[in-house]
Amino acid sequence: MPSRIPVRVAEHDFRSINQARGHYCEILHRYQPGQRVNEQDQAQVLELMGSAGVLPTAGSASQDVWVTTGQFGRTCFAARSTAKGSQVMSITRAVKSCAVVVCS
Repeated sequence: MPSRIPVRVAEHDFRSINQARGHYCEILHRYQPGQRVNEQDQAQVLELMGSAGVLPTAGSASQDVWVTTGQFGRTCFAARSTAKGSQVMSITRAVKSCAVVVCS
């Protein structure tokens, strides 16, 4: 059986990739495509985007976060950054990029 891979997003630690992905998917499912994300949720999403390298820094250059329809018709987060324009983020890809590498 494979072992859990811990994930660290900014100051938040998750026991596994699935736990982190579930946390951010829960936030995503609170909104419909086109809706702007509230301030509390936006802070968490921007931390993930910054930690995953989607945005240059965790929120400093971002104006707002909203839910949109991405590739293959799936809902995802998008952020408008002054440095990169609009960026769409895959939660799974972002969470995996924040996985903690443990050397045996």
